[in-house]
Amino acid sequence: MFTHGGNIEELKEKFSPKINNVLDFSSNLNPLNTPLKIRETIKNNLKSIGGYPDIYSRRTRNFIARFHKVSEENILITNGSIEAIYFTARLLSTKTSLIALPTFSEYERAIKANRGMCRYVKTNPENDFNLNVEKIAKLIKKVHALWICNPNNPTSKVCSYDELLFLAKRANVNNALFIIDEAFIDFLPNPDKASLVKALSDTRNILIIRSLTKFFTIAGLRVGYLIADKRLIKRLSNFSYPWAVNYFAQECAKCAFLDNRYINKSRGLISKEKDFLYDKLCEFKELKVYYPYVNFILCRILTQRINSHQLFTKLAKKGIFIRDCSNFRGLNNQYFRLAIKTRKDNACILGELKKILK
Repeated sequence: MFTHGGNIEELKEKFSPKINNVLDFSSNLNPLNTPLKIRETIKNNLKSIGGYPDIYSRRTRNFIARFHKVSEENILITNGSIEAIYFTARLLSTKTSLIALPTFSEYERAIKANRGMCRYVKTNPENDFNLNVEKIAKLIKKVHALWICNPNNPTSKVCSYDELLFLAKRANVNNALFIIDEAFIDFLPNPDKASLVKALSDTRNILIIRSLTKFFTIAGLRVGYLIADKRLIKRLSNFSYPWAVNYFAQECAKCAFLDNRYINKSRGLISKEKDFLYDKLCEFKELKVYYPYVNFILCRILTQRINSHQLFTKLAKKGIFIRDCSNFRGLNNQYFRLAIKTRKDNACILGELKKILK
């Protein structure tokens, strides 16, 4: 079974059962934790736990549509963005997809689960894993869909709006679906500027995957959504089922968008701490550090004395969990990823890395 970051209970039991307060750098969640407004929403609505949720999340869909200035018909609420990914792969069925690597593994898994075919285009670590847009454009004519994660996991790189729009239009000319996963876009200083939502009216082959999990730290609630042309959403809706998204997820999704204080504070913290952690990591001659645009940093180990799995194990025994990136297609056991956390936690892992690497 493919492993992801954030599987803390299992890792703690295996590596550090006697340590109570572990540090999770493996999952890319907001270090400010769940907003107070969301916790209060859950607390104040406990009496509703006995009833059914809105059967197709109609009110939440309406709210999110108004937030993005699109029609309700352009939105499908899903049980986490992972369900959105699997719905999309089911829509494509046995068709061929092009995936830019390295990236989130579940695109490939979802495609293959639906008997689809995958082709890959690798980004170059010597070019800081930036997309080769011209190369991808030439390959689009050979596939039925292109999958791009922007900002990308695990590289923390961002492709410009103009480059993405160019690829979307090239895909459209070739009757290919352009799938853009914007799960981490809210961590950018100006996500609306980077998002392809505003291009939907002109380019109808765009399908956008969004998540509330990462930015609002509500991984346990499971709520995501798809934004696309109404005809695409109608086809995807055929895969949905009644009561798919629980009551608390629906209510918290609505209040999350209104918490401007939390949103602004989060972006300020990430902006400050990502530069701090990046600068400090760059002081390690044993590491190549790739500049992050969102809330996680990809690093490459340059020394032969240790690999990513060994580094993971040494830190895990101290109750600190990083993401060993050796199982990402396109990477190897030289790579690991760190979530950006508070100054105290960032300083802690820097100290432990110094003990191990130097």
